[in-house]
Amino acid sequence: MVVVIDSRADMAQERILMKKLKKYHIGILVLSVLGVILLLWAIIATVYNFTGNRHTDHVVLEPKSKSAKYKNAAAVADSRFCAEIARNVIIQGGNAVDAAIAATFCNGVVLPFATGIGGGDFIVIYLKEEKKCVFLNSRETAPSLATEKMYTHDKESAQFGYQSVGIPGELHGLWTAYKKYGSKVIPWSDLVMPATQLAKGFPMHKAMVNYFDRISKYKGRPEIEGLRSLYTSKFTGEFYKVGEIVSNYPLAKLLRVIANSQDPVQLFYNGKVFEEGVAREIFKNSASENCETVPKISIPGSIAEGIIKEMLANGGIITIDDLRNYETHVTVQYRDKKMFNDAEFYHTLIEAQKLAYGQRGHLGDYLFSEVSMQLAKNLTDRKFIKFLSKRVMSQSQDLEYYLAAAPAVLDSGTSQISVVDDDGNAVSLTSSINTAFGSKMLSKYGFIYNNQMDDFSTPGFRNHWGFEPTEANFIQPGRRPMSSMSPTIVFDPNSGEVKMVTGGTGGSKIISAVAQTLVRGLLLGQSAAEIVEMPRVHNQLTPFETEVEEDFSEKILEQLEKEHNQKMEKTDEALAIVYPITRDDDEYTVAADYRRESGNSPAGY
Repeated sequence: MVVVIDSRADMAQERILMKKLKKYHIGILVLSVLGVILLLWAIIATVYNFTGNRHTDHVVLEPKSKSAKYKNAAAVADSRFCAEIARNVIIQGGNAVDAAIAATFCNGVVLPFATGIGGGDFIVIYLKEEKKCVFLNSRETAPSLATEKMYTHDKESAQFGYQSVGIPGELHGLWTAYKKYGSKVIPWSDLVMPATQLAKGFPMHKAMVNYFDRISKYKGRPEIEGLRSLYTSKFTGEFYKVGEIVSNYPLAKLLRVIANSQDPVQLFYNGKVFEEGVAREIFKNSASENCETVPKISIPGSIAEGIIKEMLANGGIITIDDLRNYETHVTVQYRDKKMFNDAEFYHTLIEAQKLAYGQRGHLGDYLFSEVSMQLAKNLTDRKFIKFLSKRVMSQSQDLEYYLAAAPAVLDSGTSQISVVDDDGNAVSLTSSINTAFGSKMLSKYGFIYNNQMDDFSTPGFRNHWGFEPTEANFIQPGRRPMSSMSPTIVFDPNSGEVKMVTGGTGGSKIISAVAQTLVRGLLLGQSAAEIVEMPRVHNQLTPFETEVEEDFSEKILEQLEKEHNQKMEKTDEALAIVYPITRDDDEYTVAADYRRESGNSPAGY
């Protein structure tokens, strides 16, 4: 872990305070990723058309989430270790991109059930000097041998095992972001090494313990033994308990190699640059630090070769050409403080969600679907939004009223990082291996492979959650599956000041949670600390009931059912996790959502 030096923080703060604070005018441009993220605009705009003066019925007596205010820079992630690492990178002269990269490697170590270099990313970067956002799509991709009906005779293979693995994109995306938008002040190795140290030992947390049943489900199957052993205490023979120290030395060794690589993309995807002798030397030095406890593993001259060997030996379909041909897609794009917490507000919010999710079934990889691109354009067109708004009735309607096909995947293997640096640049990064522990396949390098192929649709089959398949999301070689990941940055186009950075985890619930975060921050004038405390609602059409969190107002719940004919159901599960940063006057408010249960907390200065 990088140590914070107070004098550096003071110098950095003094430098920032010397800058004149610009007074900005109201005017908001919400920039978000292509595809599903555009649904957020549909929800927010629809809600906006129906909001008026309301009274509040939700009162927070004691905050459950940790929040803080910072003058210069702020970071929040799924782990306090990762937020602190991001903060330290900024103090040392790095920018928001550097900080997000370091935090992402960290998240991959301490939340391996949710993210890691075996998965993929959506990265939204805001460059204040240019007043523009950049979107990097390094999501997993279908291998060249993938076919539309490859899972029709074995649905489990889409979720479990090596056939469920899409081409990993995370490392490619992080390296692309570093080369194109990093500060050039912090060496690549300094961004990776904090995670390397954490891999040698970090405390187990409740967030991961909650998902050990996903491993136990496959008890007795030899394929799961590697993953089960990694998280089983050699002293008790049981899964690690909260607070016990977990080590992953194979991953620590791999990260050390990546940290010292001059081009990790060549190492991981092409296998041409990193020489075997150099790799051996790094691993020998690493092993000498803990010679009695470090397991012996062999590392080839390129990680790519090792990945393909694992695939060939276990029925996977990823080839060396799939890795070599992988690319990160880069796209450059250019309030009224009233409380809306009564039944009318929530009715409008629920109806907006239904209408938005009704459109979701037509979305997919826009490079393979003209319909998806046209719908994406419609969802940012004011005329189309007004059309949707007019469909909001005072009473809830039958399913067919909203339905245009509404698939969704409830996954848990997702992670979020939000960062604003001391120059006003920002990054929102969501990474994922899909469901908890992904494919459940542990690489000999210590990372878990994704099962992102399950995010595609298969003709004639509903997915695990009962949703109908959609043609725009059928498997094709090179296609990237539909995603709910919604990293979002809001900035003032006049002053260039960041107004909000947010994103979330929680599968199909991400969309509604991020939309509610934006509505509360931009329309209701709430700070990040207030936003995360408010109970959430979620309706994705199938199932047709609206889920609400346990602390949702009984009074409003009753009104929604009796006055608006809504079908409501309370759930003890979190309706996604969000990590917002809001700009409030001349400081940032940042909050770590208590729903994650990972010991998370914000960092900044």
